[in-house]
Amino acid sequence: MKTQTTQVRSIRKRSGQPVGFTLIEVLISITIIIALAVVVVMITSRIKDKANQANAMSSLRQVSSFNVAYSTENNGDINTMRWVGDPKEGGGGSWVSNSFWGRLQPYFFPDIAEKNQPKLKNEINLRLDQLFGTTDADKMAGTFLSGAKIYHDGSGLAVPFAFNQNLHTWGRFIKVSSVSDPSMVIYATYGFGFFNKQDGDSYEPIPKTNSVPNNNIYYLDSRKAMATFLDGRVELVSPPIPDRNLE
Repeated sequence: MKTQTTQVRSIRKRSGQPVGFTLIEVLISITIIIALAVVVVMITSRIKDKANQANAMSSLRQVSSFNVAYSTENNGDINTMRWVGDPKEGGGGSWVSNSFWGRLQPYFFPDIAEKNQPKLKNEINLRLDQLFGTTDADKMAGTFLSGAKIYHDGSGLAVPFAFNQNLHTWGRFIKVSSVSDPSMVIYATYGFGFFNKQDGDSYEPIPKTNSVPNNNIYYLDSRKAMATFLDGRVELVSPPIPDRNLE
């Protein structure tokens, strides 16, 4: 190819024609550049997705380990989402300290000694922002997993996890001892609100919209979900989620 091009240019030079690239040569060059650019974009996108997944897995593993520590030090109570008015929360004045992140604050950020609830909320928000990259509900998807619906429990502290519905009961904390095998019970995953067995029966990725999806579990492109178990173990699971994982 190079020899033919050289010969063509040599003929042009001898005949007095301008020496340069032909239209076909230019089009071929542009096509090659575009193809290379597409490949680079695809590779970059995959690397970014893998990085986000690794970050999400690491975040979930940290939260899981601290939830196990909380359970161990609180008579086996499982830390799940609560709502304003729940008698176990103690009323409005202590809501932030008794929220999901508030209960984990001694493990994540043991140096925070603030008792004033509004100030405590700001302190925890600041630390979560440093730890996870953001506390903005609209931006957390980029920190955790794209498409995951983020919400909070009334404290104003955003939580990106969906919890096993069978482990959440209004007005009381479910205990680890209440399940036969904690190592086989899924505690939480990325998603919205609470999930049950039906949600885990089929691959139904959360749509990237502002509406609340029917399926509360966020699945990766590989049709797997990051799930943490009651014993602190974190794994990728594929639907249908076995019955033994949800008691």
